Amino acid sequence: FELQSFSMSGSVHKRRPEDQDRVMKLVPKFIAGMYKRRFLKLIVTQAKPTLHYFQGKNAAEPKGSVDVQNITKVDTHVNDGPTSFPINITTTTRKYFFSVDTLTEQKLWKAALSKVLNKLSLDAIMDVFNSITYPTEHKLNLSESTINTLDFAEKLTEIRAKAEEVVKGRCPKSLLLAEDYNEYKGGGGVLFQPHITSSNASVKSLLDDANLATKGFVKIVNDVMTKVKAEMKLDHNNDDNVIVNGREVFGYERDWNEDKPYKRFSLHPLFSEDVCKKLVDEKYQGEVGRCCNILKGVVVVDTEEEWAATVKGLLDGGKVVRVKNRFKEPKFTGIREVTLNVSVPLPSNSILGGMSKKKSHIAEVTVILSHFLALMKEAQGPYDFFKENAYQNYLGDTATKFFAAKEDDSVDMKAFVLSVLEGSDWDLLETLDDFMSERMVKDWEIKMRSSTRLLELAESQNKDDE
Repeated sequence: FELQSFSMSGSVHKRRPEDQDRVMKLVPKFIAGMYKRRFLKLIVTQAKPTLHYFQGKNAAEPKGSVDVQNITKVDTHVNDGPTSFPINITTTTRKYFFSVDTLTEQKLWKAALSKVLNKLSLDAIMDVFNSITYPTEHKLNLSESTINTLDFAEKLTEIRAKAEEVVKGRCPKSLLLAEDYNEYKGGGGVLFQPHITSSNASVKSLLDDANLATKGFVKIVNDVMTKVKAEMKLDHNNDDNVIVNGREVFGYERDWNEDKPYKRFSLHPLFSEDVCKKLVDEKYQGEVGRCCNILKGVVVVDTEEEWAATVKGLLDGGKVVRVKNRFKEPKFTGIREVTLNVSVPLPSNSILGGMSKKKSHIAEVTVILSHFLALMKEAQGPYDFFKENAYQNYLGDTATKFFAAKEDDSVDMKAFVLSVLEGSDWDLLETLDDFMSERMVKDWEIKMRSSTRLLELAESQNKDDE
């Protein structure tokens, strides 16, 4: 370095200084336009230092230059956010605003630019390079949050695989797959309890109606089950416990059937008034009339023929007002079921909120295959974790292949991630890189390592630019 020459280059965002005071007032598309990706190159020689920025790495001509000889200040102490590290350069004539993607890059650029400003020696520059270390096996900072997310993602892929096995093994005819039930869409998918005209209708009165409808609801369901049993010559009774692979099926945590074995027909105990009010407020924006699942139950069947016959029997009764065919459109866990809303006749003296007399109350019954029911307890953890996370929609075949590579269950998630980061499997690295993005985990340290490894592989394998 005693020759006083060196060069370094890298990718940055360039921002127009005149826009700094207006950033927060601009709509996103203009903000995106302000932060333009540029390729920055600094060359320091005995004759003259130069700092050019190019539109692309291979561009022949620079888009602009910084008057390096007149730099008076290099400022890097202000941080725009967790993924943007600014480098603000002041010269005698103007200010330049750049930002890079990592703290490491920021340190390197500051060291190099400070050399120009302060005539530092090579040792000062190399001290910065040598102080930057990448995590080793013992330094891999995999947070508890990241581990939890990956563990639940692995569990969810297992549940989906098991659900698909149930479909293949227990529903070979896919009898329910062809059913759309278009005539049972419940007014565009939104149901209201009949004759509820007051927005201030009482939750207590809704519960009173559900109480009054219980006997009629149980009769409707039991009648259908009894008829299906006779027609198909089944040997179980409606109040028998559900048995799968020789074991009773119990409820899961926070389930209304917790610690009790499911029966062929299990009736959900009514919610308390406080729980019901919370449900109405949070799910239905305070509209009592939209709450059509206070009174509900579960019918458990053993074959797809019994499943289809039970659904058809409920439909033939003429009381069904809506059907959700979750065999055709299952939840993200892959577990299939069919949910029907049934109109149950009420005694004529039933009054909601003192507003009007009603003739019926809408209840809900779910018909599910026993082997799917047995999966629900296992699926509850991943379901609760991902139900508010849009990334559930991306946990498809790539996730299945990713976690399948973790062949030994005794290997913990941290060790598995490290093996992927140090390996050469492009698909695994790309999936891990995607997992670490803002859509799911938001672990920027691991994402930087996976992205860096992908770039190394791209160079060694002559991958294309993308």
